[in-house]
Amino acid sequence: MKITRARIRNFRCIKELDLDLDDTTVFVGPNNEGKTAVLDALRLVLTRRWGQRGTGFNEYDIYLSSPNDDAKMSPGATVEIECKETFAGEWPQSLQNDLTNVIQIDPQLNLSSITLRVNYRWSANDGQFEPVWEFLNTARQPLPGMSARRTNLEPFWQYLPVFYLGPLRAVDDEFSSRSQFWGRLLKAMKIPPNLETRIGNILGVLNSKLLKADPRLGQVAQTLAGITQVAVRDQPGEVDLRMMPMRAGICCRGRRLFSGMLRPIRGSL
Repeated sequence: MKITRARIRNFRCIKELDLDLDDTTVFVGPNNEGKTAVLDALRLVLTRRWGQRGTGFNEYDIYLSSPNDDAKMSPGATVEIECKETFAGEWPQSLQNDLTNVIQIDPQLNLSSITLRVNYRWSANDGQFEPVWEFLNTARQPLPGMSARRTNLEPFWQYLPVFYLGPLRAVDDEFSSRSQFWGRLLKAMKIPPNLETRIGNILGVLNSKLLKADPRLGQVAQTLAGITQVAVRDQPGEVDLRMMPMRAGICCRGRRLFSGMLRPIRGSL
């Protein structure tokens, strides 16, 4: 099962966006044009708990058309994702059984689909901003009864796992004295050059062992290398996949996943 369509409304810099997604979708464009906002919108839908507070949303995620607008008066930020079969019977029977409460059938095309929507807005009753997750029917209206139970989210997320790698344009710059975050710390520590080299070698060995532990990570690097070929206009693309994270891994469905760093060897992401 895969995401075939996304609808984003009033989220950060995005006022309105309808996006069809393929097996591989690449966002290419200038900085500050909303590429990361799209990815974060999808990630927030798929990695948070139904009705849980502290979900990663905040009031600054709500799009405002002018500085004078009040986020509390906004209809809220809305993100919908749709998963749909490309041909009848594509989804296995096990999936159909596990997600029977939320699967909808297109009466004309006989295709199964699932639509999940999260809306984040001000709640006057609770006096705070709150997110609400809900599955929708083919008319994009909330499903009632058993289909509205929060327990339907767990099996859905099991069929649509999320792995998020945070890209960096230049890892060497990020961990240098030029870095806004690490620069002051590195200067204050005054690490001797020989010790810095030794630490770098140790981390390099550890990184290599982590990559070899799972062959799928090599496949990820190959896919990303192909993407960089698009980004640098048909030049050979190479990517160094580093598993040593800057921060703790991303939690998804109660399990610890990895957050990584991508270092483009040629061109830029």
